[in-house]
Amino acid sequence: AGLPEQIEVLPVKLPGRMDRLREPAIGELADLVDALADGLAPILNELRYGFFGHSLGGLVAFELAREIRRRQQQEPLVLYASASRAPHLPRATSRLHNLPDGQLVSSLDRKFGGIPTQIADNHELMQLLLPAIRADMRCLETYQYVDAPPLNCPIVALGGSQDHEVTAADLNGWRQQTSSRFSLRMYPGDHFFVANSQLGFLDVIGKQLAEDIIV
Repeated sequence: AGLPEQIEVLPVKLPGRMDRLREPAIGELADLVDALADGLAPILNELRYGFFGHSLGGLVAFELAREIRRRQQQEPLVLYASASRAPHLPRATSRLHNLPDGQLVSSLDRKFGGIPTQIADNHELMQLLLPAIRADMRCLETYQYVDAPPLNCPIVALGGSQDHEVTAADLNGWRQQTSSRFSLRMYPGDHFFVANSQLGFLDVIGKQLAEDIIV
């Protein structure tokens, strides 16, 4: 509802989530990207499109754009990397995905915040969610960046000014991953700034999509 009516949002449903909750979550980023590229292949050449990815999703969107380029399909016209450290920058060597359930939940809450108490305290619900959470952390913590030419599409990096895990400097690194335009926009909030600054960043996305995709 916050985007121009000419823009259709096509959210990706990953295994282990929502109505795919009982499917095994994918814990290798390369496998996840391959599955996404296969699933999107039938429609990519029919669309003028962009990618938006938040946190790990920014990394997934980036590697997906590179995989689409390798497959010589129509590439995205813009990539939005939200609360996502530039892929070539050094990453923490922590292995949270190997921690016992309780330690994993408490570590993630300290690191990123954003796990509501009513969810974290619901043992049965957390048992359903933890496999996907653990798989996401494994994707992030085992990711290996491989150098390649920059993407041809513009990249817009978005971040929260109180996010201590992904700083403005981490976001600014994305400028090295595009041969086109780069812009960085910061909003009030932490790693999950999108919840509180939704109208602000949707307005930016809507205007840019109108310029790069609709026109």
